[in-house]
Amino acid sequence: MAYAAIRKRAIERHREWMIRSYTVTFAFVLFRLVDQLLIHWQAAPDDQIDAMTAWACWSVPLLLVEPGLHFWRSRRGTLR
Repeated sequence: MAYAAIRKRAIERHREWMIRSYTVTFAFVLFRLVDQLLIHWQAAPDDQIDAMTAWACWSVPLLLVEPGLHFWRSRRGTLR
């Protein structure tokens, strides 16, 4: 989507897709940090921690980023 947007010269749309892409890519780093922290705290059995962390590390950041993108878009105007 980011590539298609930049090809159409839709810079703002491209920027939003790149922010989403970075957020999902960073989930791997976040997984390693949160997983080790939850294992250290013995929050749950290891297999449950892995499953929970795998979902939370990409979904929670996206749930935080998406409203931020919508807020930023509303402050700057509509996409071209």
